[in-house]
Amino acid sequence: MRRSVLVLLLAASVILVGCSPREAGLPNAGYDLSELQSVESIAAMVPQDVKERGVLRNGAAIDYPPAEFTSHIDGKTSLGYDIDIARALAKVMGLSGAETTHTTFEKLLDQVGTNVDLSISSFTISPSRSANYAMISYIEVGSQFAVAKGNPTKFDPFEPCGKTIGVQKGSYQEAELLPTMSQACEQEGKDTIVIKAHQLQTEIAPKVIAGQYDAALADSPVIDYTISQFDEELETVGDIVAAAKQGIVISKDNRQLIDATALAMQELMDNGTLAAILSHYGVDSLALKTAKIYEEGKS
Repeated sequence: MRRSVLVLLLAASVILVGCSPREAGLPNAGYDLSELQSVESIAAMVPQDVKERGVLRNGAAIDYPPAEFTSHIDGKTSLGYDIDIARALAKVMGLSGAETTHTTFEKLLDQVGTNVDLSISSFTISPSRSANYAMISYIEVGSQFAVAKGNPTKFDPFEPCGKTIGVQKGSYQEAELLPTMSQACEQEGKDTIVIKAHQLQTEIAPKVIAGQYDAALADSPVIDYTISQFDEELETVGDIVAAAKQGIVISKDNRQLIDATALAMQELMDNGTLAAILSHYGVDSLALKTAKIYEEGKS
């Protein structure tokens, strides 16, 4: 059968990413930010209520390693490159620190501007999100499929029609990538993709291993880490696809915080801190060089 629509969809978005997540696992502590200094001009831009509080409130779904996860040492400390980025932004802004609150991914956006100041939690920048929130770019990540070892169901990323694929609820993969692929299947007269969405990313791998799902789809660093935790039971299939920028989410009503955060992120890019944080978690190649603000009519 022809694979034209799906081949074009996937092949046009294939990227080569030099990710190198640590096979032995993840760090037991966050990146050392003791030498990072505040920038007076940026600190002066921080909203008064945040200054008075002294803490930058971040919201994240702590179940997406290596971006955000809970320490296996004490079972409660939040770790991951997104968590360290929040801490680094707070230091540049002249604040005493950052506090990360856990919320399920699908509920995070509702917390921004009320319970939290911003959210750094692997949010892919998309028109629908930037229409309602300001998003500041900091990394670029692709998506990757994982299958049970040996690919027993013979899953082909270029022929996903009719297959059952697990994703995290509210993710870019669930909201945009798989629906687009499924629509392509329908246009070719094939069965659509069965999308199984879970609140927790960690719930998906066991179902793939057990044969309940044909594959899992997530950000490539997350898939690499998941495979490292299920030795000899999972493997990647196909190339990394659909490169997309991820961004910090901030309420459009908080102009001061948007501008201060963008400048603080640019400082982390320019002084090498962002690259160092990512390297600490084994994903050196994700860093962008420009912290761009994306919002409807301004991106």
